[in-house]
Amino acid sequence: MNYKNIELEGIDKNGNITKTKLSDLKGKNVILYFYPQDETPICTKEARNFRDALKRLPEDTVVIGVSPDDIESHKEFFEKHNLNFEILSDTEQKLAKAFKNVTETVENKVDNLKENIKDKFEDVKDIIQDKKVEMKKRHEMKKEKEMENRPVTMRSTFIIGKDGNLLKEMRNIDIQGHVDEIIDYVQTL
Repeated sequence: MNYKNIELEGIDKNGNITKTKLSDLKGKNVILYFYPQDETPICTKEARNFRDALKRLPEDTVVIGVSPDDIESHKEFFEKHNLNFEILSDTEQKLAKAFKNVTETVENKVDNLKENIKDKFEDVKDIIQDKKVEMKKRHEMKKEKEMENRPVTMRSTFIIGKDGNLLKEMRNIDIQGHVDEIIDYVQTL
């Protein structure tokens, strides 16, 4: 399916429930970023980075966040972090799949996290750091039970031009400096 015509429900920049298709945004540059889940530390930091950077973007540019979370989760996330851009609910991963976005099950994600935690634990020397790792592991185990078999979207960003065509794609993002890189790119359009 063409990504331009997929309609998703979401929360608009004013906090209202809306439906959006990318084809409705013709004439605007779109920064479309996919993230795994509301309220996780990295996803929250990324959303806040976009929120804070919005005033630096050209007026003809919009930011849209997309995750598999439902509308209720998005509404809470939007309000809690005072977001000022649209976030869409892609519970069936239609838009993510249209972008050939890599997905995985939570089970695979947890296996990877367990390996990461194990590696980090071996490197940690002091008790305080050990406690942080253990708390993170408990948090992830709790989330695993809540999210069993739920697909997770890999962190990626796509820049779509005013004509609706894809201009740039960035996958498996490290959020450090990512928003600044996007702003620099969009300002050249």
